[in-house]
Amino acid sequence: MSTAGSFVPPFFIFPRRRFSSLLAKDGPPDAEYQVTFNGWTKEEMFELWLRHFVKFVKPNRDEPVLPILDNHSSHATLESYNYCKENFITILSLPPHSSHRMQPLDVTFYGPLKKSYYKECDNYMKSNNLTQITPYDVASLFNKAYSKVASLKKGISGFRCTGIFPSQPDIFTHADFVYNCVPPACVDTNENTTRSPASSSKITEAKSKDNAQNQKRSPVIHKTPTKDESSRSCDPVPGCSTWQDESDQSINTSSISDLLSIISPLPQKDDNKSKNLRQTRKQHSEIFTQTPMKIFFEEKKRKKQERDEKKTCKGMKTENINKTKKNSKIENAKRQVGADELWSSEDEEPLKKTVISKYVSKTESKPVNKYIKYAKGKVVYKKGRNK
Repeated sequence: MSTAGSFVPPFFIFPRRRFSSLLAKDGPPDAEYQVTFNGWTKEEMFELWLRHFVKFVKPNRDEPVLPILDNHSSHATLESYNYCKENFITILSLPPHSSHRMQPLDVTFYGPLKKSYYKECDNYMKSNNLTQITPYDVASLFNKAYSKVASLKKGISGFRCTGIFPSQPDIFTHADFVYNCVPPACVDTNENTTRSPASSSKITEAKSKDNAQNQKRSPVIHKTPTKDESSRSCDPVPGCSTWQDESDQSINTSSISDLLSIISPLPQKDDNKSKNLRQTRKQHSEIFTQTPMKIFFEEKKRKKQERDEKKTCKGMKTENINKTKKNSKIENAKRQVGADELWSSEDEEPLKKTVISKYVSKTESKPVNKYIKYAKGKVVYKKGRNK
């Protein structure tokens, strides 16, 4: 989606092993179809999308292109960096956790598209006797919803509402991106907080109920005042009184902020957990195609190659272990069926090989057939258990 309201044909990713031409049946014109194991995007898919993007946008030296994307890890690769440099593309990433406010597709396009697609799915199931929707029906259903929603007005309003084009730096305030852990009606930033009559009545009712329950459950304690206590207090202290918690006295004199901190305290930072967490690179809005990012992409590629080499080395070790186990099983089978003695005869060699392979393949099961000896070209079976 561009500032002029035009749209690049969609790029589909299906969760499949192999691609089938039936997946593109009645789909949007000039759309691209790819498959991955889990249906998620990855670095290779982003490179294919860039080629699909260049095919229709056709950027050049006089008219470069500025795509605005999120901070997904598949967008930050050395291959995509080199391809963008060659095709006059400058990629700008959005700040993290701000796509719901600053990404035009999220603000004006994806919501109506989902509603329209769900409506088409409902109509399809009603008209086909509640038949299940298969992956081969997705493209045609999406095409009907996409043709209704993808309009010039949606594209222009998406960039205008986010303040990207025309540029409106003051369209958002700090309050739009603040995480509200406590409802604003209950907390005031000033020190002298005031509570509404409804909220104060609720708090006093809750406190009276808690005090009544504490009085029922708390034991009666006989207290005799000391000389210091009697001198401090002006009123006479009774000889027999119920137990009172000091926290109730602090609640009565505390402000709303102190009361909320007692009822629901904020979580404290755990230093032990922070040490164990993996240190990741702090994300922020940046230009992926700038020259300093090339060093970061090269380092990222080098680390990935090291991880892949470790995995291959580990796989080779396990493969060698499996080979040694298989060879030991074959030797045991030869020893038990007497293959070493009869190995010289060429006529019985194929038979012995089949017997050994059968024995080795059945060693994993609980009851196995152990082949003991050969007699006149026939195999004598003896049932038993693998030791």
